[in-house]
Amino acid sequence: YDCFSAGRFEEAEFVATSVVKWMNSTPDLHFLAGLASHYLQKLPVALQHYFQCLRLNPFHDLVWTNVGAVYQALGKVEDAVVAYEHAVITSEKTGTSNLDAGLLNNFGSLLVIMHQEYEGLLYLQKALTLDQNMNNALVNLGSHYQDEGDLQFAEVHFKRALYSVKY
Repeated sequence: YDCFSAGRFEEAEFVATSVVKWMNSTPDLHFLAGLASHYLQKLPVALQHYFQCLRLNPFHDLVWTNVGAVYQALGKVEDAVVAYEHAVITSEKTGTSNLDAGLLNNFGSLLVIMHQEYEGLLYLQKALTLDQNMNNALVNLGSHYQDEGDLQFAEVHFKRALYSVKY
């Protein structure tokens, strides 16, 4: 974990993939290996690790969130939607309350882009209930309202985003 917090993702990937060889049946190790590869933009490798984690623990909602993010980055929109839905459903089923603002923001912004504005806006607003200063959700909402021509509401969100940035 120290490698992640220090931003040493190459080292984190090396350590995680080395340990996975010895402890192949530990889902969280596959998650960490996937996360390191994800940060390094090795998206297909990240997916391999994430899916191995899910084979061992299909209820790992954080992995489903990251699978959605990888698919979204790869432009595989339908696969991203399915993964985000799995993350939401898994979190609700397990009662872990791991719904986080990042998942809700990513899913919401993707739905808005797909012209499913009503559902997307609900997820974006829910993200802000979990983290009222989440810059990405504020910018996504501001962009939506700007595109809709509601410049006053867009300005409110953009200003909140600007003032929520920590320097």
